[in-house]
Amino acid sequence: AGFLGLAAALAGVEAPRRRIPFAVLGVAARLEVARARLTGRAPSLTPGMVECYRHHWAFADRRAREELGHRGRLLEEGLAETVAWLRRGGISPFRDDTP
Repeated sequence: AGFLGLAAALAGVEAPRRRIPFAVLGVAARLEVARARLTGRAPSLTPGMVECYRHHWAFADRRAREELGHRGRLLEEGLAETVAWLRRGGISPFRDDTP
C-alpha cells in the first residue's frame, strides 16, 4: 500500500489515486500563494511544502540506538500516533471534532 496508503487507512480517508508531477505542483503552489495574498487567507500549498515532498525522509537510526539507547518502532505505530496528534492539534484536514 505504501506510505500514503497506510496514512490514509489510519486516518480513515481515501488514498490519493493520481501522481502529480512536481513541476505542476510548483506552479499550483505559486498560484496558491498569490491567491492567499489577495484573499488574506493562509495558502494550502506553498513552494516550500512542494520542496519537502521531493525528498525521501527515511533515515537510519543506528547512531541513535548506539549512542542514546533509542528504540525504534514500526511505521504503523508511529504513523497512527502522528495522525492522532494531528487530529488533537486541529491542524489536520481529517481532524476529529468530537469532544
